[in-house]
Amino acid sequence: MSIVAVHSYQMYGPGGGIVTDVPQITTVPVAGNAMQFTFAANGSGHVAPATELVWAFSGPGTPSPTTGTGYGPITVTGSTPNAQISAVLTVTGTPGTPPPGTYTEVVRTGSGAVPREMEQATAAEQAAPANGEEWDPADYTVAEIIEYVDEHPDEAADILAAEQAGKNRSTLISHLESLIG
Repeated sequence: MSIVAVHSYQMYGPGGGIVTDVPQITTVPVAGNAMQFTFAANGSGHVAPATELVWAFSGPGTPSPTTGTGYGPITVTGSTPNAQISAVLTVTGTPGTPPPGTYTEVVRTGSGAVPREMEQATAAEQAAPANGEEWDPADYTVAEIIEYVDEHPDEAADILAAEQAGKNRSTLISHLESLIG
């Protein structure tokens, strides 16, 4: 058994992610909120999981809820950015996995930034035409078009022609001509 880590410092801004992981606990971030994590015990077979698997959540991250029972998943929300939350799982009774013991997983809340896949589209992505849709550069700022064309230089000639037929903005035309050569 191993921990499943699907987040990291790069996804959650400064400080976010798993600090200490243990194979008895799976920790997963809640999409779109760097202050939330979902914890679950890895295993099965306990006869009375509500009494044999007891969770305690604590730390300067000010987690809520502070307790839970069973295999989970249990979603915990921190209220303090860039702070640790400890998830302590105490297992009693047999048979079942994880075996009796105390297991601690430590996470750090993020700065409030969301995972990269949840970020808003960049100006360049917003400027991209939909498939088969006619695209008018007049609907976008020069900065948005420059960002888009810098990421898609193969479209510079088409954008130049559309701009010359439309607003004919000199700064944009100069930039597009420099890309085309």
